[in-house]
Amino acid sequence: MNTKKTSSESTVLVLNPGSSSLKWASFSCVFSTQPDCSGAVSYQELEEFLRDFNEKNSTAIGVVRFVHGGSEFCSPTIVTDHVFHQLQELDELAPLHNPKSIQCLQKLKLVLQPTSTCIAVFDSEFFNQLPPQSQTYGLPYKLSEKYSIRRYGFHGFAHESMLNFWQALQKTDDFFSAAPSRLITIQLGSGCSIAAIKNGKPIDTTMGFTPNDGLLMATRCGEIDSGIVTWLQRKENLTSVEMEKILNLQSGLLGISGESANMKILLNSQSKLSKLAIEVFCWRIQKSIGAYFAILGGLDGIIFSGGIAENSISLCQRILGNLEHLGIDVNSNENRIKSNSRLTTRQSKVACWLVKNNEAQSILRSLQQNINTLNLLEGESYVSHS
Repeated sequence: MNTKKTSSESTVLVLNPGSSSLKWASFSCVFSTQPDCSGAVSYQELEEFLRDFNEKNSTAIGVVRFVHGGSEFCSPTIVTDHVFHQLQELDELAPLHNPKSIQCLQKLKLVLQPTSTCIAVFDSEFFNQLPPQSQTYGLPYKLSEKYSIRRYGFHGFAHESMLNFWQALQKTDDFFSAAPSRLITIQLGSGCSIAAIKNGKPIDTTMGFTPNDGLLMATRCGEIDSGIVTWLQRKENLTSVEMEKILNLQSGLLGISGESANMKILLNSQSKLSKLAIEVFCWRIQKSIGAYFAILGGLDGIIFSGGIAENSISLCQRILGNLEHLGIDVNSNENRIKSNSRLTTRQSKVACWLVKNNEAQSILRSLQQNINTLNLLEGESYVSHS
């Protein structure tokens, strides 16, 4: 294995694999504040895209988002051979996500120059310091310790992006007081999650040990009575792998509706089961908002983001419309969102927004704030993955 040096003044390519999409963004250097360009690419076209991009930009730093870093990884990490093998062993914790991140790393390793650097960043980083009462499950504590079982939380870069938007609002909008803020951020895409953030720090989130907890999602069941899992396994004679497939790939909006995992299709459907799927989806979100209102001790703001939210402002308004008792006064404007949009009136006690988050910028911010990674990028020798 080789040792080499790389500069922080180099083109950075960020790959952001999701359960149903692969987004990318490039930055002129690791200290950039905005991407130079961005887009999406299919996994089938990834290698061709990377070769073309690298020829035009001589990429020096490739960054890949991982959903789950387990207990081993919670901050940006240079990918060595050893790190790569450790990451491969985490696939079972996020089977819809981590294998795609591994695929991205493999393609980067194949295409980038030997002098280039690959860095893995982790969606659970934002939630790494959740309070013990939020992290801990009601299992025998020895088992939790033995297997590092706790609430990890995911969609961290998305929730951090929404927090950054909120903090920028606080500085420019006279609606906000100088009092500490109580914020709920809601990410609605193929995967869905909610976070409770107090004074700029997350104190709880709906996703847990894996990304299959909490809200109803496209094909994931979310919160479920654990007894159902073992009961179904016995009744249907299912292996753990078969049960995992049901929970991750055949449940959620798709499972209830029997029609589609696509919210746009369900919203236009006349099927009773599709309508029920939407009702359950909204109910879970409203229930979580109420719970977080309680632990935050009140509420100043709610921010929605993600593909489902951005493509259905009426769905966001529908969710908020039943929460007048929390001080939410919904704006009746139903124009399609084109940019960041306020969902509540100026008279509303709780300011609600729908925004397009900037996960790539949050990912780069993670690099900028990590001293060990910056030291390496500034020129210290390290063991390469190549």
